[in-house]
Amino acid sequence: MQRPLDPLRFKANRYERPNQGWVCGRAGEGHGCPLGPDARGNCRASGECNPAKRDDRWYCTRNEAQGGKCSEGPLPDGVCAHLIPPCQPVPSLRRARGSVVWLVIALTAGLGLILFAGSWNHRWMDPGRLTNSHATSAAKCSDCHAVAANGHPAGVAVVPVADRHLTDSALCLNCHALGDHPFVPHSVAPAALAALTKKRATAPRDATHGPLFLQVSQKLSRAEAHSDALACATCHQEHHGRNFDLKHLSNTQCQTCHATQFASFEQGHPEFTNYPYRKRTPIFFDHASHLRQHFGEMKENAPKSCQDCHVTDAAGRFMQVKSFAQTCAACHEPQIKGAGSSTKGVAFFRLPGIDAATLAEKGISIGEWPKFADGKLTPFMELLLSREPALGDALGKLQGIDLLDLTKATPEQLAAAEQFAWGVKTLLYHLVVDGQSYLLEELKGKIDPAGVEIPQAALAAAQQEWMPHLLTEVANFQSGTKPPLPERAVPAATPASTPNEKPASGDDALLGGDDLSAAIAEPSPVAGDDDLSAAVAASPTPAAGDDDLSALAAEESAPAAVTPAPTPAVAVKAAEDWVAAGGWFWPKESFTIFYRPSRHADPFLVAWLDTTATMAGKTDRPIAQVAFQELTDPQAAGACMKCHTVDAASAVRRINWQPTEAAPKQKRFTTFRHTTHLSLFGNTACETCHRIDPKADYAKYFRGDEGARAARDPSHFQSNFSPLPKTLCIECHQPKVAGDSCLLCHRYHADASSNEIAGKNKLQPLLGEK
Repeated sequence: MQRPLDPLRFKANRYERPNQGWVCGRAGEGHGCPLGPDARGNCRASGECNPAKRDDRWYCTRNEAQGGKCSEGPLPDGVCAHLIPPCQPVPSLRRARGSVVWLVIALTAGLGLILFAGSWNHRWMDPGRLTNSHATSAAKCSDCHAVAANGHPAGVAVVPVADRHLTDSALCLNCHALGDHPFVPHSVAPAALAALTKKRATAPRDATHGPLFLQVSQKLSRAEAHSDALACATCHQEHHGRNFDLKHLSNTQCQTCHATQFASFEQGHPEFTNYPYRKRTPIFFDHASHLRQHFGEMKENAPKSCQDCHVTDAAGRFMQVKSFAQTCAACHEPQIKGAGSSTKGVAFFRLPGIDAATLAEKGISIGEWPKFADGKLTPFMELLLSREPALGDALGKLQGIDLLDLTKATPEQLAAAEQFAWGVKTLLYHLVVDGQSYLLEELKGKIDPAGVEIPQAALAAAQQEWMPHLLTEVANFQSGTKPPLPERAVPAATPASTPNEKPASGDDALLGGDDLSAAIAEPSPVAGDDDLSAAVAASPTPAAGDDDLSALAAEESAPAAVTPAPTPAVAVKAAEDWVAAGGWFWPKESFTIFYRPSRHADPFLVAWLDTTATMAGKTDRPIAQVAFQELTDPQAAGACMKCHTVDAASAVRRINWQPTEAAPKQKRFTTFRHTTHLSLFGNTACETCHRIDPKADYAKYFRGDEGARAARDPSHFQSNFSPLPKTLCIECHQPKVAGDSCLLCHRYHADASSNEIAGKNKLQPLLGEK
């Protein structure tokens, strides 16, 4: 394909010099000189052409636009025959425009110097009014702009934004507490934010994709999505007036960096998977069984609506459970005190049974030991005895051994039984002599003082009846002297009533009404026991019906009289029923001292449950684990663990004494408020959103094999309720109804420690504001 020889049509153009600052003065007449003016505007015209020499002749070079080659040709000396007189060059259009631009720049700079000079320059520099909150907390520009603190305030408008946005953001932290990572998106730690992003990216998505402009925005802003240099001014723009909402963000702004993008709340927003049920409830309360069964059986005590048991917190955001007295006491208070249970108290100290006769035959002396004692150690005693390594080993060797029949025991087991017997006697010795001081020292501050409030009178009286010479025997044993072997078995020291008993009073009444002082009225002659026996001894008083000879003689000599009818015996309540309000009791003919819970959250039981929970987490304390299992049995006295649960994380076990409560500093992205919705739906608001799932096996993860398999992990659970469906919210949350803005339900600073202003609060207005 052939190209034209003159594509730009130079032959047709008369004069084109767009890059030059000056134009020939005759260009306006249509025949400007071909050479044109120089850069300074001086005319350089001489002739219509510049002749060219070939060999020894000169040739005309005038272009065709100016008439072509002339007939005369150049002069012999090479000068053009058609001379052009000089002209006055004129500025080109480009030069004229440039002059105007520089003139405007000069005028602007001059005006700026005029405006920024003088004491009134702040009026001209004011970028706009601050919002109401900042107008009362900032007194000068340097409170919010770092560059203004080191120079003239005009620097705020001159210094590039990229050089000052982070330094300005640091000043925001003087008043706003935004957590440990204030300049990371959502104020969340980068590692946690990356994990959330990865989780969201791998979650199932809808088939539809987000709008195209959001996808483009995401690509462009991806570099800052996980940056730790996100300035406050990225979202919060000041100087837009007193009533401007600094916290407002559009849905487009929120979704720019998100891994999942969608058109609106109705179209594309993810479903509320498992929301709001994240883990097992701390209190074992099966809504399904209570609504379907228990509330029907006890209609007079059953709640009439959900709000009879639940109430909003002070902020109106979360629902909390009302107190035990308001919600559960009507049905469960009697159970705590032992109603319907065969044993209304928890055994604290029990004298266990042991084959003392066989030990004596084998030459092993354990001193006094009641023959009819046949019980087992209590969890409290197991815990206290196992704290001494030697006794802990002895208890381990006696596992599975019948201590009431040691005839087939090995020498090693007999030695362990001897050590066990003296351990029990020493424990009783310390409880009688040292009392609370001994327990506090043994448990090293790991127990609440309420857990050591044991009855001195009950322990002293029990010791006198069970083992009158205990104090002397243990004192001698600790010094290396054992009591001699008995010639025959020690008879059982069983409590027996005598006609000389007096009514129980004081601490004796707490022991079930038995007058223990009568059983130990004769003080022991053993040194060391006199002071304790005297404290619990009482002098017997004569009673009608004593069989003595003087009385018989008097009757024979006295005239016959009418014998009054015998007074029926008054039946004293059983010990456990006598302490109906709770407390310590000692059943008749028993070798056990019991404690009956007095109320919900009984301090004694709570103290020991927390203590055993701490010790049970240690792998080297198997006995503590056994004691913890016994005390946490749902059927144990007090029935504490019938409702309360235990969480175990590695070696730490924690008893959940309180229902779920929202932690003030817990990371939360949602801002749902129950008070707003309760005001709209009234008493039916709870059932509108929270619907019981009839297929859920809620109790499975609290009881039985599944609860053991879950290892007390609260993340293993099934909720009583179905997940909250998104369609339920869409009924109201539409653009023209209740609104569907992201910030209506979500908050940006999820890890902020407080939403309140934490710093200064100045009342002076910023300069230039009224």
